Amino acid sequence: MGFANGRRVGGGVPARVCRGSCARRRVGEALHVAHALIRSGEFDVVHHRLDWLPLAFAAHVRAPMVTTVHGFSDPWIVPAYARAASAYVSISDADRRPELDY
Repeated sequence: MGFANGRRVGGGVPARVCRGSCARRRVGEALHVAHALIRSGEFDVVHHRLDWLPLAFAAHVRAPMVTTVHGFSDPWIVPAYARAASAYVSISDADRRPELDY
């Protein structure tokens, strides 16, 4: 299911979280994460690539979480990754941190 943009993904029913100005900046991202986590019990797995924000709420996810790492926006966010209950994959070996299991 595509929550962020309302496009159909994987044959599911599209769900648009917000439109217009709410989709800008971090507000839209936070609403997207909240919506996905509220519905997480409906899915076999929750996958994201949104940096640290979903990891801050990983304890509230009712399905296994997988995080795709596309690099780290700042080294100060690594503790959020280290504490979260998530499996990690990265787009390259260069985007990995030794503190995390992949």
